[in-house]
Amino acid sequence: MDGDEERWAQYATAVLRIEVERGVWVALNGPDGAAVLPVRPPVFLLTAWDPFGERRTPEENAAANERLATDLQLLGAEVLRAIGSDARTGYGEEGFAVVGVPRDDVIEVARHFDQEAIYEVDADAVAIVSCVDGRAVGIARTATVR
Repeated sequence: MDGDEERWAQYATAVLRIEVERGVWVALNGPDGAAVLPVRPPVFLLTAWDPFGERRTPEENAAANERLATDLQLLGAEVLRAIGSDARTGYGEEGFAVVGVPRDDVIEVARHFDQEAIYEVDADAVAIVSCVDGRAVGIARTATVR
């Protein structure tokens, strides 16, 4: 499996969580995924961390995420803190969940931060959407993550 395929396989195993109020985190998918989404779908999740899998320092990632938060707020979106964690290793990347903006706008912001993909979550499924070529890979929202 090449590097791109490996990253996409990891994207598919991520557990996505959002902070619905200070200190209260809700899983959007996986075995502990909320039966009903706590926000109006669709909700998009993205980060500015580690573009295309290139590891950066925690300080670089934090600074990039601060810039991302500003850009998302300029869209007029509802912005919530989010984290996507690999179900097998526990490695996670902090980011944001956005509600109330079109997918194309979210993809454009993600591209600005050199991100390969975003997540789109609706009532029944999670789609991993490429910021490069627009392809989308869907996975069941409440399926058991392996």
